[in-house]
Amino acid sequence: ALRRTICGQYVEQVSAGDEHDDAMTTAKLHCVSIDPAMEDLIGGFIDRGPEGTTMTMPPQIANRITAAMLTELQRLIQGGHHPVVLASPQVRAQVRRLLEPHMPTAAVLGYNEISKGVEVESLGMVQDAPENRTNASALEGVAN
Repeated sequence: ALRRTICGQYVEQVSAGDEHDDAMTTAKLHCVSIDPAMEDLIGGFIDRGPEGTTMTMPPQIANRITAAMLTELQRLIQGGHHPVVLASPQVRAQVRRLLEPHMPTAAVLGYNEISKGVEVESLGMVQDAPENRTNASALEGVAN
């Protein structure tokens, strides 16, 4: 029930039939997704310990990831959609922490928060620039 409430805030009802057929509507979630390599990068800076979860990401990497998310979200907003990021449950909270100071109205949903029957349409992919991937991998190795 909670999944339906959370997801329902951002779902759009889209007509699937012609203009005379009101019964054919689809629940659709427009969002941007995070590239699995980007999720791995974020996950590499998450420390889960007895005192709780902390993120040890260097500011330059945090800024770069946040800028990439904001770029993709602006495209989503320009298309008339609510800013929604879809992430794995393992990094969802950290993605929210990165994004909140810059775009507090954005929603960050985990895959497990999507209701059954909702069609997900990812209109963008948050990725790190190719020239940064090698440097980020090196930094991630230092952090671990």
